Amino acid sequence: MLSHLTDHCRHFQLSPPVFSIVSDRRGGRTAWSSTVTISGHHVIQARYWYDGQYVNNAKEDAAEVALQQLM
Repeated sequence: MLSHLTDHCRHFQLSPPVFSIVSDRRGGRTAWSSTVTISGHHVIQARYWYDGQYVNNAKEDAAEVALQQLM
C-alpha cells in the first residue's frame, strides 16, 4: 500500500506522503500506530494499534486508509 499511495500522489501531482509513528503507553507495554500527511495538511490516522515489532503494519494501514479516502 505504501507504494500505491506514493504512486497515487505522484499521478495527481500531490506532494509525497509523510508518515509519522505515534506511541501510546498501555500498562507495561507500548502500542504503536501511524499517521500519514498528504500535501502538508491532510492527516490520516491508521485504524489500529500494533506491537512494536509490527510498526510497519501501522504505516501500511495508514496508507490503505489514505488511499480509500483519496479515491
